[in-house]
Amino acid sequence: MAGKAEKDAEPSSSRAPIPPNDNRLSNENAESNAGDPAFALRSDGKVLMNIAHVQGRKVHSMRTWTGVVLNYLEAAEVKSAISMASDDAVAMVLPRVLGRLPR
Repeated sequence: MAGKAEKDAEPSSSRAPIPPNDNRLSNENAESNAGDPAFALRSDGKVLMNIAHVQGRKVHSMRTWTGVVLNYLEAAEVKSAISMASDDAVAMVLPRVLGRLPR
């Protein structure tokens, strides 16, 4: 299990590391981020903390992830797709679950 934790701590090999002077790692704009949500969840299960909460700290050694906020229509499309996928997953698993439960 330690191998998986070590793997998760390493930057992805599919992208170049972010150089320390990159503005995505600075806290210069932390005040403008302060009203944003404190946490976000990635689709792979990782939990992200708003960089505004680590104001004044050097985060260069930590793995970071940058995203964009979708507009209302884009977010609605994503939520709809997730909902449909969830319905499909329930339809696949439900017969087994019901088979285990007494009537």
